[in-house]
Formats: sequence, C-alpha cells, structure tokens
Amino acid sequence: MHKTLVALVLSPAFCLAQDPTTPAAPVAQASGAWGIDFTNMYFFRGIAQENQGVIAQPWAQLGYAMYEGEDVRSVNLTFGLWNSLHDGPTGTTGGDRSMWYESDFYVGLTAAVGERLTLGATYTVYTSPNGLFGNVQEIAFAAGLDDRGLWFDAIENGLKPSVVVAIETDGQADAGDHVGIYAQFGIEPTFALGQFGSLDVTLALPVTLGTSLSDYYQDVTTGDDDDFFGFLDVGVVASSALPFMPSRLGPWTGEVGLHWLMLGDNNEERNVGEASEIVVSFGLSTTF
Repeated sequence: MHKTLVALVLSPAFCLAQDPTTPAAPVAQASGAWGIDFTNMYFFRGIAQENQGVIAQPWAQLGYAMYEGEDVRSVNLTFGLWNSLHDGPTGTTGGDRSMWYESDFYVGLTAAVGERLTLGATYTVYTSPNGLFGNVQEIAFAAGLDDRGLWFDAIENGLKPSVVVAIETDGQADAGDHVGIYAQFGIEPTFALGQFGSLDVTLALPVTLGTSLSDYYQDVTTGDDDDFFGFLDVGVVASSALPFMPSRLGPWTGEVGLHWLMLGDNNEERNVGEASEIVVSFGLSTTF
C-alpha cells in the first residue's frame, strides 16, 4: 500500500488517438530507478500500518519509452515493485513471522499530451508476504498539469496540481465490507534553495488531500459510516543529488521529508484515537 511511485500513467485507450503521419520514435528505450526509504511511521492513504521499530521500504521500477510525437509527446510503459519491511508489531516482534509486511507490484502507462497535461492509469496488486492483510487490487487513473507561468510568477515551477481516482477491483484497503473508490488531490510547488557545500538543494512543499468517493474509509468496527475525509498531508521535503557518491555507483539522490498528517474520524479510530501525526522520512535513490 505504497506511496505512488508512478506519478501518472495512462490507460491504453488514450494511446489510440495518434496522428499516423507523425513518425514514432524507436521503442527500445529503457530506463530504471531503484532506492530505499526509511520512516518512523507508515500510513497508506491515511490508514495506519505501523508506527514502531525500523520501517524500511525498498523499491525498483523499469520504464520503456513506447512512443514520441507531437500532440501526444510521449507514451511510457512502467513496471514497478515496492516493499515495506518492519521489525515492529507487524513484523518480527509480533510473533513467529517474517518482517516482510508488504510487497506491491504495479504496471501502467503514462502519456504527455500537449505542452502541459499528463494522463495515466496504473494497475496495482497489494500483497502481504507475512499474511497480515488480504490482497487488494486496484486500477488508478491520474492527471497532472504543468502550470509553470500560468498563475503565480513568484512560484517559478508552478503548483503542479494533480488528481488521482483509484477503484478497488478486489479486496479493501480499509478491511471493510465493500470495495471502495478513492480520490486524491494534490499540489507540490518546488523551490531551489541553492548550494550548501557540495549539495544543490531543492525544497518541495507537497500538500495531499485523500477522500472517499464510495466506501473507502468505512468505520473500523461496524463497516458502515463511510468518511468522505480520509486525511490531509502537509509536507516539507528537501532533496539533492549526492556528488560525493562514487560515479561507478550511479547518480544518487538523497531526500529528507517532514509531514504533518491529519486524519478523518474513521482513520483516527484506526490510529488508536490519534487525530494527527508527525512523519519523518529519509530516502536514497538512483537511476540507470
């Protein structure tokens, strides 16, 4: 039940409206990324998963450039794997089981349409190798806007608004009685902070609102009383390339994040009555 690694992916149906007179680029262009994140608490869309012990979240993804053109500037296929390893109550200290709490596989398509719009869809299978939650499958549709220069001159890179709608096709993230529909709205303005020693630091201010369109945040005890408001996440994330890493190891990036998480009533109940949390994270990643 990971954070979205593929920010935006496109349904295959969107890929049909292409100008046949536009020559396609070679499709054998491959790229990838992998990394690991550490956090003091793990919430999936505001639903508490773990808040004790070491939480390590390694991930990897592989992308293929499928098409390049004019009106549809690019279409990319992505495969990814995301994991969460715990040594707290949901891991090895909770009994005779492994620390491998979660393993998710996803596949999707992204398309850049025109100068500013990105559309997409991702199919994800969420699984628990140590058996602490049932499998969940969903299809998520997303859109993002490159709004640089449209609204605020003071925010050079724009607000980067995005929306995601995820539809559960099997299983329930909230362990409720009905498959749910989730909607997420976000912005993520970024600013160049400048040089600090050898680090060129960028600051992002992500704000994410998670809501239920249907049965996504059901009451934890009755399975009824679906909450529209799931969570609000207000974050501060600093990141930089790490030039001191040996070049043979690839172009590494480091990231440190601080998030204020505010929960809706049903998610507060899942979080043993705590309505808000401070989540700290640290990550390393590289591309190839």
